[in-house]
Amino acid sequence: MTTVGAGSAGLAAGLEIALSLDLRDLKCPLPVLRTRRALESVPAGGVVQVLATDPAAEIDFPAFCAMAGHELVAANTVNETLEFLIRKGSGPADGAALAEE
Repeated sequence: MTTVGAGSAGLAAGLEIALSLDLRDLKCPLPVLRTRRALESVPAGGVVQVLATDPAAEIDFPAFCAMAGHELVAANTVNETLEFLIRKGSGPADGAALAEE
């Protein structure tokens, strides 16, 4: 795990990052699909940092987090790079719980 100090730039300042994913230049749906797969290896409560450049990610990641039971801690855009911090929820990482309702 990586701890990003409070003096660091970006959204992750002061958070312990369990995993950082550089998904820039990938197009929808790959950023979300790769994040979903990567979250399987992160314990509940762990924070994943995602960097993406696909404009659709601004819509996709909040929807993914809501459906899968994860918390979108923060989202930011710097130049053309979108940064998301996602705290893994305790439920399934694929949204299966919502599909049953």
